[in-house]
Amino acid sequence: MQRVSWVAAGGLLLLLLGAGVGMRMDAQREMEATLALVRLQQALHELQQQGLQPTALAALQKLPLRHMSLELFDAQGQQRLVVGRPAVTLPAWAHALWGRGVQHLDVGVPLPDGQRGVARFSTSPDSELLEAGGNVLGLLLILAGVVLLCTWVMRGVLARTLAPLAQLAHAIEGIERQQPQWLAQLPPMPVAEFELIAQALRQLVQAQEQAQSARRVLAHRLLCLQEDERQRVARDLHDETGQCLTALRVDVHWLQRQPHRSAQVEQVLQDVGAHVSALQTGVRHLLRRLRPQGMSVQGESPPAQTLGRLSQMVEQLLQGWRAAAHPERPQLHFELRAEDGLSTALLEVVLPGELLLGLYRITQEALTNVMRHAQAQQAWVHISHDPKRRQLRWRVVDDGLGLQGGLDAALCRGSGLAGVKERVWVLGGAFSADSGLQGRGLALQAWFALPAHSAAADEVQQGQPR
Repeated sequence: MQRVSWVAAGGLLLLLLGAGVGMRMDAQREMEATLALVRLQQALHELQQQGLQPTALAALQKLPLRHMSLELFDAQGQQRLVVGRPAVTLPAWAHALWGRGVQHLDVGVPLPDGQRGVARFSTSPDSELLEAGGNVLGLLLILAGVVLLCTWVMRGVLARTLAPLAQLAHAIEGIERQQPQWLAQLPPMPVAEFELIAQALRQLVQAQEQAQSARRVLAHRLLCLQEDERQRVARDLHDETGQCLTALRVDVHWLQRQPHRSAQVEQVLQDVGAHVSALQTGVRHLLRRLRPQGMSVQGESPPAQTLGRLSQMVEQLLQGWRAAAHPERPQLHFELRAEDGLSTALLEVVLPGELLLGLYRITQEALTNVMRHAQAQQAWVHISHDPKRRQLRWRVVDDGLGLQGGLDAALCRGSGLAGVKERVWVLGGAFSADSGLQGRGLALQAWFALPAHSAAADEVQQGQPR
């Protein structure tokens, strides 16, 4: 507003300057016209003494008459001289607005030879109106220029002032998309009110990050408690249930070796042995799900937490599904590759223990969903490593039914995707769910940033995930 006020004040000064110049020019012309009337009287007096001589006519013709003209006629009525501009005639509608048009006055002029001439004075109010209109038009043009200049300045000032709104909208969109770095790229605002909004957004993001961090810590603790509970259940199954089943199987074998058994007792013993074998097989499968091979337990030395170990764990998981699969279940495939094409040291890439276990668990949950709900014919597990970006990409794709009603509906149904998404979030990764091959099925993807080698080595040396 200050800038616009300065421009308006400058325009008014220019308008006053133009009006002053116009007034001075009008006054100068009025003075010249007054002096011309005096000289006209003198020239007419000389004309009476000398007659219609060329010198007298030339003196009359040089007079600068304003808004009037003089026509001189001799005794025969012939026009001998015209002084001043011809009368200007406006249209009839202009006369209706501003009054009468040209007016004439004939004055007899005695000549020295006794004859009598006629001097016709013609007034031109229309030229006066045109001159005044020209002055008004000039002022209007100056005023229009000032208005246009003020509008242009206002537009520039508003454009510069409101330009940060686009940056604020971009920052708010980043908050919606959980991209807080967009807000970090927000420059200082040139307007105090917008800077207050930017500070409020920064405080909001800071509070949101603190809440997310606290929620992530809590979720991590819950997952750790869940893993501890699985380890305890696995130990109990192995130590107690397994021993009981083994003792029961030994007893069955002892009874089978005893003489004098009837055929019915023999059949019962065989059935009991078969049930014990089935229970032991089920317990082994359950132990494999609760405690995957490759993860250390208390009292054991920790194995190397590498991509090679993860590959072995996933292969064993797939073998377990293949062994229990029937013809209607999908075929399972696994691929481990390097993004740069160099797979020589791929299996030696060190992973944090919690990331290795998390990748195994989300693979386990994703394949469980495929087996139970997808009605797929094939499923693929892809794990790739990008050493340049220090990033690990996990992907499970099937050619089944896909998500019915979208990802949000699937998360609400509790089909296991919520657990996959939650574990990926706890591990600091990014999760997405899209259509599978050729628009069919489902493709679950996650990206994880790998720490520096030193941090990964420390994680390995500590052995157990936190």
